Amino acid sequence: MKKILLAVVLLGVGAFAIAQVRDFVSPDGSYTFIKDSQGRTILGMGVRPTANQNLGVTMGTPFYDGPTSQWYWYTGTGWTSSFSMVETLTPKIADTFALGSSSFPFTDAYVARSIQGGEVQALTDAAAAAASVTIAIPTNGQRAGELGWTATSFSGADQLVANGSQRWWASDTAGTPVCGINKIGTDGEGHSGGANTLVCTWTNVRATTNCVLSVTCTNDLAATQAISLTRRVSTQLATTLTYN
Repeated sequence: MKKILLAVVLLGVGAFAIAQVRDFVSPDGSYTFIKDSQGRTILGMGVRPTANQNLGVTMGTPFYDGPTSQWYWYTGTGWTSSFSMVETLTPKIADTFALGSSSFPFTDAYVARSIQGGEVQALTDAAAAAASVTIAIPTNGQRAGELGWTATSFSGADQLVANGSQRWWASDTAGTPVCGINKIGTDGEGHSGGANTLVCTWTNVRATTNCVLSVTCTNDLAATQAISLTRRVSTQLATTLTYN
């Protein structure tokens, strides 16, 4: 088992050759540390060592505690499950992985400066309403939230932008949801030249057991321009939604 764990670590790390690492097993066999050629611990697993067993553990060493199924990091004086970073945390693949889940959410998110981003959808100028966000409504249940959106379009040097927010809601009885939507305040709209405008209109339409937030955007520039729509939804944890 020990050799299998060591092999897995080596395959994952990749930067260490077999000759450069060795493992250290505690006297009672309850935990194992992987060490580099300089004797520094780089990974631990098993039953997390107690204070008097930490001699020789390198600060920052990660340790997977089997009994609690949790990762810890060595601070130099003890173990902590709080993970601190000094650089940017990024996913392996963009727009693919979640931070937390509906079953294991974080309690709070503290942001010092801004929250940026949103799902982008390509629209056709003045086309029929396009499905933008589909929300699954549970039988005899309710869902509600807010949608923030920004649309952009251009023709030559004339740049157009519009943005706004919508409150949407849905309630269901026996598998037939009722869907509604209300605009929050007045939409923003701007342009870099002339008096041209960009306007987006939202609806919330039932589709079997779903509610679909749909949108049509129109600018009054000559000809037909592509429109880029960025939207972001805030809603309850249990909500299942799909960006179309």
